[in-house]
Parts: sequence; structure tokens; C-alpha cells
Amino acid sequence: MTNRSEQSPRLRLLLATAIANRVKAWNVPQAEAARRLGFSQPRLNLILNHASRSGTVDSLVDVALRLGLDVKMAVGEQTEALIAPPPPTYPPTLDQIRLAGFDVKRAPGGWRVVNAKGDPLTSASSKAEAVAAAAVIVMRGRDPAMEAAA
Repeated sequence: MTNRSEQSPRLRLLLATAIANRVKAWNVPQAEAARRLGFSQPRLNLILNHASRSGTVDSLVDVALRLGLDVKMAVGEQTEALIAPPPPTYPPTLDQIRLAGFDVKRAPGGWRVVNAKGDPLTSASSKAEAVAAAAVIVMRGRDPAMEAAA
């Protein structure tokens, strides 16, 4: 069963992805999209690039409605279908890597990929290399630290 702290980021990611897809479909510069929505360009940039981590569900629903998206809510027994993240992209985005239970953290001398427990899985000299390594781990669908413990 998914707990509340896991649910909110997933809901935010679903909303943020739908918002970003709609704005990208307009095929206009971000400043023009912001003008259409009644936001400043920096505010729209924040919504598009960081909403899945920092925006509230309420604020994202408001933006989705401004975009003409149909937002529905179902209340009942929890199932993964109600809170499933959007289909993965290849390679996975950093948000999708985090939803899969991994993260990329700054470490002395570079960057490190860690699992949900904080166990280091691999190191890299740049953030881009660490994200690429994390993407490979997510696409393989298994945690190397768990395999090593088995």
C-alpha cells in the first residue's frame, strides 16, 4: 500500500507532466505561454521544471484547469492505477528516477547514485554521468545493492 508521503509526489508528477505536455504542444516561447496563462516567465519556468518536487497539488490543478485540461479525482480503495506515474521516457527523467526509488546526490569528489535507503550504488565525476548511470539502473529494473545482499 502506498503511503501519503509517496502519493503526493506521484500526484504532482502526473499533473506536472500533463501541464508540461500541454504547454509544449502550443509550440510557443515560454514567455508567450506565460503571458497566455497570466504568469511571469520565471513562474512558468518554475512550474514546468520544478513543480513535480515543489508545487502543491492544488496549485498544479489550478494551472491544469487554466490550460483546459480535464482533472478528475477518484476516491476509493487505493490501487496503483489511481496514482501511477506517467509512462516512462527513455532514458528516464530525474523525476522518474526518483519515483523508482533512486536519487543522484552530490558527494565528495563528484556525484553518487543512491537507493531509497541511501546506500551508494555508483559514483560519477559529473551529474550528467550519475543521472545516466541511474537511468540504466532504473531501466534494468533492479537495485544492485539488493542483488549484492542476496
